[in-house]
Amino acid sequence: MLGVLLIKGVKIYRTKFDLLLGLTVYVLIISTVLGMLTNGFSFEFIGEVRKFYYFFIPILYFYNRGLEVSIKKVIVFSDRLMNLMLVYFGVCWLSYLVLGVELTNLENDKPLRVVASDYAILVAIYTLWCIYRDLFIFKARRIRFRTLLFVISIVILQHNSVWMATLIGSISLLLLKYKEMIIRRPKFLLQIIIAALSVALILSLFKDTLLIQNILDTSNKFNDINQDTGTFGTRMDVWKGLIGSINGNEWLIGQAFGSGYHVWYRNSLWNNSPHSGYVEGLMRVGFLGMSCWIGFMIYLLKKSIFNARNRVLGASIIIAILVYWVSYSYTLECGAIVGCIAHHLRNKKVVYKNDLVF
Repeated sequence: MLGVLLIKGVKIYRTKFDLLLGLTVYVLIISTVLGMLTNGFSFEFIGEVRKFYYFFIPILYFYNRGLEVSIKKVIVFSDRLMNLMLVYFGVCWLSYLVLGVELTNLENDKPLRVVASDYAILVAIYTLWCIYRDLFIFKARRIRFRTLLFVISIVILQHNSVWMATLIGSISLLLLKYKEMIIRRPKFLLQIIIAALSVALILSLFKDTLLIQNILDTSNKFNDINQDTGTFGTRMDVWKGLIGSINGNEWLIGQAFGSGYHVWYRNSLWNNSPHSGYVEGLMRVGFLGMSCWIGFMIYLLKKSIFNARNRVLGASIIIAILVYWVSYSYTLECGAIVGCIAHHLRNKKVVYKNDLVF
């Protein structure tokens, strides 16, 4: 697998996309080889390698090959899959709220969090696609009720980082299309105002209900960012400790895979995931690898924003993923999405039957 990646990486450098992604892969391979030599095939080595390669292999594949099926089939499949997800959410939530029965047990203190963040971010990305499709493809004057259900679902799922990814991704999408929004979508702006007033009214009238209490408990984490007891405050202390453990040449290409994420934290040894794609990346591929990788994402963002066809869905998705990585890490599905966006933008001069809207 490493040989295939190496050969593919050095094949050609036709664009900045190729150069930045190729350099990132080089550093990834070097860190992997060093990990095998120094740490062997330990449990930590396998786990760390799996996470990174599960993310980068889909990027490399879809970046070079693109989608090999009709985009219409992909859209139909995605719509059906997300409809099933919506039904699944409804069944789990009603079971807990009405019958008191938890059909999932991901987290004891978050009974409404019925899927992990890996899947919640996919729902968020799909929601961005629905907003884009409603307003700029179907030319509707407001988002459809189905899209609104997905927005509500993201809120109830209680993943703070997914909330922020969806919010910032949606705002960026609307800002990048602000002229069209102001001139052609006044009803949507009115819909946003009505929705905000409705949320405020619901929170005030039903603040003592189980559903609203769970949502408010999750939202309170944003108030604890600078507090030692809050989730984000705790994670930032861990991030500082982990980054502080990087020494000498490790700043260039990172610590070898399998080194683990160990830091002495509050009189105990932290030995878990950092819960941040940026911290994990810095520790495993160093400043060189992360500079190339973030440069790749920023260049991707720039190309999407200044796309001649003025299609900015890709930009909003990239922004949402970048926000998500603040407190979560890389996933296979996000890798495939980033790869598809990069493939389309790199080959934008070619006419495709399966032309995407990035």
